[in-house]
Amino acid sequence: RKISQISPDIVISFIDKTNILSIFANQGLNAKLIISERTNPEVLRINKFWDILRKLFYKKADALVVQTNFIKNWSIKVMPAEKVFVIPNALDEIRKNSILSLTRNKSKTNVIVTMGRLSYEKGHDLLIESFKILSQKFPDLHLEIIGDGPLKEKLINRVNELDIGQKVTFHGHLKNPFPILNDADIFVLPSRVEGFPNALMEAMALGLPSISFDCNYGPSDLITHNENGFLVDCENIGMMAKQIDALLSDEIQMKKVSSNSRYVLTDFSEDKIMKKWDEVIQNIVSSGKD
Repeated sequence: RKISQISPDIVISFIDKTNILSIFANQGLNAKLIISERTNPEVLRINKFWDILRKLFYKKADALVVQTNFIKNWSIKVMPAEKVFVIPNALDEIRKNSILSLTRNKSKTNVIVTMGRLSYEKGHDLLIESFKILSQKFPDLHLEIIGDGPLKEKLINRVNELDIGQKVTFHGHLKNPFPILNDADIFVLPSRVEGFPNALMEAMALGLPSISFDCNYGPSDLITHNENGFLVDCENIGMMAKQIDALLSDEIQMKKVSSNSRYVLTDFSEDKIMKKWDEVIQNIVSSGKD
């Protein structure tokens, strides 16, 4: 009803179930339809009924936008390859300006920071186990965790069981996390699975040396190992601890990856990413005129 009332040239839908409903709603109307997946559909699955509908009806959309090349490989199972476009998330201007207003003038030392929803897929439990290993070599090391979620109480209990409660701070959700990120030595993304990791992108924009599990998908779209950050085998707690140890012990490497990581300020700028969306829109408009 709403699409009929507005009579748009183009409808753009985000997220799996909404995509399917938009396809049904758009039948018989003149609007072009762009749908978009915003997670990793191979891991974060919808129920079987919706998954069948996705496989059957996604191809009826004019274009599918995904966030990484890896997810494109999944997409061509449900959509003709020529209709699939890869557009990562943008570093929006408000957050970019907040980042640019800060300078790297640390008041603390030996601080690891992570940011994300406190849920299983984000892997904070893995980072806590790695931190326990590191804390034995670096007694003054501190872990700052930004974010909230259903596993908060369980994670706090685990920290206390490991007797590192005095070295770990749970900040909860912060409207402006950048001052805390900016005051850290290293950012760690311990996710088991990602769509596109905004937290990693924002940390790199700050020039924060970053380490991530090489999970499917997203971190490898941002990090070139040993150039602008580091990728560690997914869920390998010991290897993560060794990589953090190596980076904390190498000031030259810290400066190198810090400098190289800030490329995201231009490569993922809002202006650059919006141009990619414009290209997709122009592509399907043009195809309708043939």
